[in-house]
Amino acid sequence: MNRSGTRSGSTRRGRRLPLVGALLAASVVASAVPQSAYALPARTITVNANTVLGTATFREQGFLHTINSTTDHATVAALSPKFWRINSDTRYDLAKSYGAKVVWVVSDSCDPNAIIFVGQAAWDNCVVNLATTHSPTSARPVDYWDLWNEPDHNGVWTSAQILTLLKAAHNDIRSVTSTAKIMGPGLAVYNDSGACNKIDMKCFLDYAVANSLKIDALSWHEIIDGAGAQVLPTAIAGHIASARALVAARPTLLAPSPEYHVGEFTDSQNFTVPGWSVAWLKFLEDANVDGATLGCWDTSDTPGGTTYNGCVDGLNGLLQSDEITTRSTYWVHKMYAGIGNQRVQTTTDNNDTVGYGGRNDSAKELTAMVGRWSVGTVNGPSTTTVKFNVPSSYALSSMHYTVYRIPNTFGAVTPTLFASGVVSVTAGVATLTIASMNDGDAYTFDLYP
Repeated sequence: MNRSGTRSGSTRRGRRLPLVGALLAASVVASAVPQSAYALPARTITVNANTVLGTATFREQGFLHTINSTTDHATVAALSPKFWRINSDTRYDLAKSYGAKVVWVVSDSCDPNAIIFVGQAAWDNCVVNLATTHSPTSARPVDYWDLWNEPDHNGVWTSAQILTLLKAAHNDIRSVTSTAKIMGPGLAVYNDSGACNKIDMKCFLDYAVANSLKIDALSWHEIIDGAGAQVLPTAIAGHIASARALVAARPTLLAPSPEYHVGEFTDSQNFTVPGWSVAWLKFLEDANVDGATLGCWDTSDTPGGTTYNGCVDGLNGLLQSDEITTRSTYWVHKMYAGIGNQRVQTTTDNNDTVGYGGRNDSAKELTAMVGRWSVGTVNGPSTTTVKFNVPSSYALSSMHYTVYRIPNTFGAVTPTLFASGVVSVTAGVATLTIASMNDGDAYTFDLYP
């Protein structure tokens, strides 16, 4: 799509956001400045630390292209990147310096549209050369090959031609490295109608079965739907469930248990809003997506300022163009990278206010991030209560807490310490309340002995 438009072993203090602002000792968290819009009914988030969902792997911490020699290394390293979709050796070296797995976009290096003038042999030669220079024995072995970025938005080829080129790329890569991990179809819009209008997930899987293609990871983007409207984070669960059902119905697939990757997520309207960032990470994790990568858009450092391409500079909108100044969404992703050794069940009574939580048993620490997000219009503030179910094994009657606010402010942002103090653990529950949480804002919570 055109974009114009070692944590578990670290200490609690090392993962916590930097201290900024004055301490506010209160068992009920102080209120933020309300917005002018009408207030909403109260919301409740429950961080059920008694229900562990698995080890925290930060698998949705992926980035697209934007990494440069001028990007501050420590600032990016703090995010513990897990995946990087790239198309150049320079970015390969930088991505690997953070320990990320490299997803190479084949269609960025070997342009499918160019072969209409010179023939498919040029496509085959390009893909074979690319796979050879990045084979497992090369200096830059690729972890995943992403065959074609958004083929369903291609204006040149028919469905049959797209499938033929995907098959050719698959076979070309396998001819070099039989064990290569291959990803596809890279849909711009999740669609499993089977109509094969350009290409869809069902059409692609049927073709994979018929042509003995081994697809190690299924991929699509969560940006817009078939009508061109923005996709909401809540849509992810349905899409991945449908993809899993399609795979289950095709036991003869050569990769009967593929991974599921969201190659790009976020939309051009809300990618700088921290509350939306919490929602994306929350719903990606809840859907058990194996890997996800941020999309990137044109942006500016200040409202109305000079625009720049977020695929080239600014870490997909997390940093400003100087490659070091943090924006609000950076801090959501930093908290995500330090949420705890184990992710825990986190529920809400209304999906416009969501949370993601973790626990670290060695420190008897509970952590969470909570975000407000609305669609279409900005709603007024609401009282938001966060209840932590404290494991009985912690044997605590009270816990210290710190709460940081990540404001929905465009431009340079550093979190402010919103409140800190001691909260009672009553009947196994510690309760903190934000009396007036603004739409678009995010908060981080850290509870410890």
